[in-house]
Amino acid sequence: HVRPSAAVFEDRVWVAWDAQGSELGGGSDRMILLRSLDSEGTASPAIRASETSPNATTQHPVLHASAGGLVLAYSTSDGDAAVGDTHIVVRTFDGSAFGPTVAVSDVSDGWSDALPALADDGAGGLVAAWTATNASGSSTRLKFARYSAGSWAGPLAIAELGSSPSSAPAIGMVGGHLFIAYSTTFAPDLDGTDSDVMMTAYDFPSGGFVPAVRVNPEPSNGDDTAPTLARVGDLMYVGWSTDEDFYYAAGADTDAVYRTLDGTTFGPVVTLSDPTLNNSDASPSFVGVGSHVYAHWMVTPPPLPGTPRGDSREAVRLVTRAPQWYDNLTLGYRFAAVSENGSALLQVVLPGDPSVAGHEILARLPDGALFALEPSPSGPSAWVPLDPATADFELLACGKPVAKERLPSPPTPPPPSLALGLLAVLAVAAVSAAVLAKRARG
Repeated sequence: HVRPSAAVFEDRVWVAWDAQGSELGGGSDRMILLRSLDSEGTASPAIRASETSPNATTQHPVLHASAGGLVLAYSTSDGDAAVGDTHIVVRTFDGSAFGPTVAVSDVSDGWSDALPALADDGAGGLVAAWTATNASGSSTRLKFARYSAGSWAGPLAIAELGSSPSSAPAIGMVGGHLFIAYSTTFAPDLDGTDSDVMMTAYDFPSGGFVPAVRVNPEPSNGDDTAPTLARVGDLMYVGWSTDEDFYYAAGADTDAVYRTLDGTTFGPVVTLSDPTLNNSDASPSFVGVGSHVYAHWMVTPPPLPGTPRGDSREAVRLVTRAPQWYDNLTLGYRFAAVSENGSALLQVVLPGDPSVAGHEILARLPDGALFALEPSPSGPSAWVPLDPATADFELLACGKPVAKERLPSPPTPPPPSLALGLLAVLAVAAVSAAVLAKRARG
């Protein structure tokens, strides 16, 4: 059970994968299986999604959710006359029944078609891209086809990939443009024949493609492979894996990197993985959750004695998020009072920004103890067991440390004046004497 692909359709997560020896077939049968999970994580029974011969080559499934339902694409040799030939087929699924299997690429043309990718074309249709390798393995091409008006157009060869396909293509749309990213050794850079990540765009009026541009920076002497595309908001996130050590990686291990595209201009290259670690980091994928964008990729650490072979794990990293009320926040504080038992009344003065008001502020001591500052007219405050002379603590806003600035303590009221006190006593005495004299006269 390998190569899973997932898509969300009708409030369920659907997963397709390449299965051999499944209980739904014979021991040597190769087929694509499909099942779904609901919001509680309960899985439906697995069903067979491929109707091509299970004794033929059946591999590389990709699942895509479109307006009309799920679309499954995969590579098969069923119907190819020449040994080694494969072609790309698709079939739809509406949640209960499958449509017919339709060939997207040419059958028995002397090419092995594999590694498909699917996407909406932005006009109610679909597009597919895949790699095609000739019988001798000496030439590999990137192929493309578009589905519109109820049928698939004939495939186009849009790029040479070199001696062998290093990874699947990726498709995405942003800024009204349909982009395809791919890795190739056909266009070597200045330092040799290493793999580069290239990108081209489909021109809808002409039905052709614009000249490709290189995504990874130059000069380059490492391999840049396995591009991914994900649109989040108004940006396309272009990810790939690289062992280039000239500008963003260290050593011979691969690192996960990305840059954004707004439809016309690339952003800077950003390294997601730690280049100082000798891990093998695969290409990242991206997902938007609310106002946050996360990257996730597979990490394989170097083999160590006693560790399982292929001990890989998933890495997740926050890439970007919307500005928050605690960003660049500096809180002023003072100690309003000190008790005899060694505690101090910590008082925080909130800035005038109304977005800060109403949020909880915490004080964290070096031992990890947390103290919630309670709202009060003079600002959030709490009795905290610390010495005002050292003020060794952190202020947390939304659980994150923020800058703090000590404010002057409130001024101590001056002691009462002795002269004023005597005058007050004499005044009271004079009033009392006057009252007594009046009573005596009465």
